[in-house]
Amino acid sequence: MTKVLLGFAFGHRGPEPGLSNEDMGSHAVTHWNEWQFHSIQREIAQVTERLGFEPEHTTGEGGLGQWYHTQELVHLQLDALESRGYNLSETEYYVLCHRTHWSGCLWFLKKELTSRGVIELKIVRLPVKVRYDRLSWQKSNRSPIHILVPKIWRGIQSILRREISLKDVLSYFLGKYT
Repeated sequence: MTKVLLGFAFGHRGPEPGLSNEDMGSHAVTHWNEWQFHSIQREIAQVTERLGFEPEHTTGEGGLGQWYHTQELVHLQLDALESRGYNLSETEYYVLCHRTHWSGCLWFLKKELTSRGVIELKIVRLPVKVRYDRLSWQKSNRSPIHILVPKIWRGIQSILRREISLKDVLSYFLGKYT
């Protein structure tokens, strides 16, 4: 089984990665050799590169102001794996993300892998303490209170864009889509 790291940023401080991404980047570097492939979002990659570790794939390289939805990031990461010859069915996925981002990362990763024919999934959230960043330029990532309304709104938008269905949401909260 190939082990891959998929990293999803959480906020930023303009051109700087920000506190949350510093936490994730430091964890990634500490455990770098545990994975054969690293696909991480730009803000986390800034940290790993500064510490001398270059990921094989970086998502969100469009520059400041270009935001990707989690679903788009998952799609880009899996495309990168496939384009390099990795078999998605023979891969273990280790997800580096903030705990409040986990449900979305897991949801879209499962959905995208299933749509690509992967039946047996091993997806693990890395047990990393990722702090909120009260100085983040993204207000929603400053504290648990700040993220509540945007998280609900993003869920509604995902339903309206038909990325997820209301049935999926109900199944998830009833414990049938874990």
